[in-house]
Parts: sequence; structure tokens; C-alpha cells
Amino acid sequence: MSIPKILTSKVFFADVRHTYCRASEIFSNDIINIFAGLILLGISVLMLISFVSYFVTGPNDQSILLQLRPGEWLNSEQQFTNAIGSFGAFASHFFVSKCFGLGAFCIPIMLALFGLRMMKVYEVNLVKIFFFFTFIMIWLSVFFAACFTSFWGEVFEDAIFSPGGDH
Repeated sequence: MSIPKILTSKVFFADVRHTYCRASEIFSNDIINIFAGLILLGISVLMLISFVSYFVTGPNDQSILLQLRPGEWLNSEQQFTNAIGSFGAFASHFFVSKCFGLGAFCIPIMLALFGLRMMKVYEVNLVKIFFFFTFIMIWLSVFFAACFTSFWGEVFEDAIFSPGGDH
């Protein structure tokens, strides 16, 4: 089986290089960087508010989320009591209850640092930040799951979430 001629031609590689250069030029524009950074910062603030609100409103929202009917996710009848609404209820239930537990608080911090970096407000190494917070998030999740399930299992038996998530 031979390699198609288009993949070996110089024109194909020139197109790939040109497309990559255009994509990298988008993020060299300061206005786009500030706009994208503000979006990431806004998402991180909304996620942080929804995670904190989950501790107060979690039981009410969880009863709706576990028995969700079609169209309820739009929150047209104001059934979700999370401070951010249906997005906050879904995001906090997924990240805090189902995935990472208290380690999910690393996600908004990481997004905020990415946003600040894009706006050139705070210089950080994005690769190091990503791997550091991912490691901390997974480590906290496993640690809290092992620690609280083994030692204080009775205390968190009826809680709306496990401090380490549902794994």
C-alpha cells in the first residue's frame, strides 16, 4: 500500500504550516488574548461560586438531578437552588460529587491562572501549572476517598457527596 501523493507533496506541508501559522497568529493578538482570558476568568469565578453553593443547596439540587425529567435542565421553573442555576447544579454535581470531591476546587483555580496568563497579568508556566494542579486534584481525590471512607465512613455516610468523589 502506497502513501497518497497528496501527503508527500510539498504543497500539502506548506498548507499545514500556513494553517498552523494562522492559528498561532490568533493568540498573538492582544485583544483576543484579553477577551479569552476574561472568559476563562469568568468561567472560573462561576465554577467557584457553584462549587461553594453546592455545599448549601446540594440536597435540593441532587434530588432533582437524580430524577431528571426532559426539559428540567433548562431550569425554567426555578427548581434548582444553586446560586448559578442549572449550570451550577450540573457542574458542581458532576465535578464535586461524581468526579473529584474537594479536589475539584483545583479546576477553577487552574482556569483563573490560565486566564490571567492569557491577559498577561500574571506570568506562569502553563504546562507546570496544568500538571501541578492535575496531580494535586487527583491526589486529593484519592486521599480523601481513602481517608474518609476508611476512618470516618459513618460520618459521611448520609452526606450529599464524598470528600473524595464517587470512585
